[in-house]
Amino acid sequence: MTTNILSNQKATVRALFDALNAKDIDGVITVQKPECLHIVTPEPMLGEKRTNDEQRAWMRKTMALLGGGCFTTTISREIHDANEHEAAVHAHAVSPKTPAGTFKVDFILFIKFTEDGTKMTEATEVITSNYPAELHAKMHALSKKPSIGEKVKGVE
Repeated sequence: MTTNILSNQKATVRALFDALNAKDIDGVITVQKPECLHIVTPEPMLGEKRTNDEQRAWMRKTMALLGGGCFTTTISREIHDANEHEAAVHAHAVSPKTPAGTFKVDFILFIKFTEDGTKMTEATEVITSNYPAELHAKMHALSKKPSIGEKVKGVE
């Protein structure tokens, strides 16, 4: 039974990162339970807790500011605990060209899953580099300007 849960958790993580790289916001939300909570830390940088609806809105805005979401996310390492229904994923996201400048971030994503491992119930993203704070300030300034970037899947 644990083998199936582990396979499901790994498939869920793959689906999440495939959706991120496809700029498919609805695909990102699909692998999460409706009540999934998103937590981003450290608190002073981006820190907030978001529901799926708030996460969807944040992703739409962020992808538009990044020129249509032109970034690539790569997993460096995954550690899964099928018995506890949790995983830790170390990843990097990079986009060399955005209206706000170069986007690059290292992060660890701590994920809690449903008992069968097919949906995320909580995602805590820990930003492990200082660079996003500078980009966040630039993006905030750009957000006061008219929308930029190409249309992104899931954006109306």
